[in-house]
Amino acid sequence: MIMRRLIWLLLISLSSLASGVDAQSFSLHCLSIGPSGDVTVTWDKAGLSASSFRSYYLYHSTSQSGPFTAIDSVFIFNDTSQVDPNANAANNPAWYFIVYLSNDGTPAIYSDTLRAIQLNVLNPGSGYANLAWSTLHTPVTLTQGTSYLIYREYPAGIFSLIDSIDALTAPNPVLYSDLIAICNDTIKYRIELTDISGCRSRSNVDGDLFRDLIPPSQPVMDSVSVSVTGQITIGWPANSSLDTKWYVLLQGVGSIWTPVDTNLGRNNTSVLTNVNGATGSYAFEVIAVDSCGNPSSQSSPHSTMFLQASFNSCDKKISLSWNPYDTWSAPAGYTVLRSDNGSAYSIQASVNIPFYIDSVITTGHNYCYKIVARESGSSRSSTSNVFCLTPVFNPPPLYCNIRNVNVTGSNQITVFADVDPTALVDGYQLLRARDSVGPYTGIATVYGSGVGSIKLVDNAALTATTVYYYRVVTIDSCGKPSRISNISRNIVLKGEALPEAINELNWSSYGNWIPGVSRYAIYRKLDG
Repeated sequence: MIMRRLIWLLLISLSSLASGVDAQSFSLHCLSIGPSGDVTVTWDKAGLSASSFRSYYLYHSTSQSGPFTAIDSVFIFNDTSQVDPNANAANNPAWYFIVYLSNDGTPAIYSDTLRAIQLNVLNPGSGYANLAWSTLHTPVTLTQGTSYLIYREYPAGIFSLIDSIDALTAPNPVLYSDLIAICNDTIKYRIELTDISGCRSRSNVDGDLFRDLIPPSQPVMDSVSVSVTGQITIGWPANSSLDTKWYVLLQGVGSIWTPVDTNLGRNNTSVLTNVNGATGSYAFEVIAVDSCGNPSSQSSPHSTMFLQASFNSCDKKISLSWNPYDTWSAPAGYTVLRSDNGSAYSIQASVNIPFYIDSVITTGHNYCYKIVARESGSSRSSTSNVFCLTPVFNPPPLYCNIRNVNVTGSNQITVFADVDPTALVDGYQLLRARDSVGPYTGIATVYGSGVGSIKLVDNAALTATTVYYYRVVTIDSCGKPSRISNISRNIVLKGEALPEAINELNWSSYGNWIPGVSRYAIYRKLDG
């Protein structure tokens, strides 16, 4: 058959040169399979002579190698389309070519040979439709389109273009798998190939009853955040599975994941829950569900950041801590935001660990904090709950003054001091030195607060010979010195018996009353 075609082509070329007919322009363009398996054959008459036209002959075979049988003849020059009603091309291969016969005795002209596109649709029960079809011609002819167009019929009677295959590189047969996104129905397909002449080659229609068995892709949660009102908001991108019909939001309670909300629609990808994010850290997951009720696997869980803060009155600092946002693939960085007495939030610091100390604070100011976590190299972010507190510094004592220093025994000195009874203190410590500039050493302590005067006793004093300098230090509730009293000292009295019944006395001056000493009173006793 191939040798016969070569001989005919050589004769056609020679006769065309002699008669002026352009044999290269005469070609078969389209084969379209009808509903009953009939085939409509379309060709052109370009380059042919109407004056020398005798007839067209249409040849058919179920094999590329033949034998071919003339199934019809056309005697109208402008009639370039013919139907083969007996092809049964939906079930059998159908090969065609056209022969042009002249009335002047010149040899017949043969077109190229095309095969009707025969489509076979298989249902493997996997949730996919597997399509296989024969090529119209390999390689494609000069007038054919470059893509096989895949049409799907759903609902019944409506064909929609769903995809295409490159006809220039397609194998024979051409294979294609279509993911079924329809719950349970009959789905049919057909293949088309355009031609620059304006006609189209169409395959038979084939299909089966399919059911969607493929679950949607696993959702990828973007982030969970806490709104300014304390409600938790959750967001994720639209699922890549186009048949996603709704999402189910799950909250983790212990080891149990409980549905808490449902979002209808593939692009409905955020939820504002009624969960109060100011009371703790809460974990959430998302499931995608398709129209057949097939659920996806659960997304990776995301947990809200729970911010807590405390004020250390001794250090005058506010400590912030929160659980890390560690679900993203890249480590999170944290921005600490602060509002001072209701002002707009401003950046206080950027840290890489879930902890921060704010030491620049003012007593009585109301501070509100929130944390924003950001994924490194991404625009994804998460916001914590808001935590507010008002630090109040304990005021220092208003005063601590030594009232007097008395020698109360041979080795004992008692110090009396006036102190602020409203101050919150742990107690008071008595300091002693041999010189007013020190160094001072603690020698006695009394504990307690809420009194207006205190007594401190030095039981290791050389009262007959040594002047001691004393100070009283107030120890605040943090165990730190908060106020130091004035400096005061004891009186050391010395005497000498002189002739003529005279006793000479001298003593160290007393100090340090702010007004000074107005007078010294000298006391004497006789024989006990």
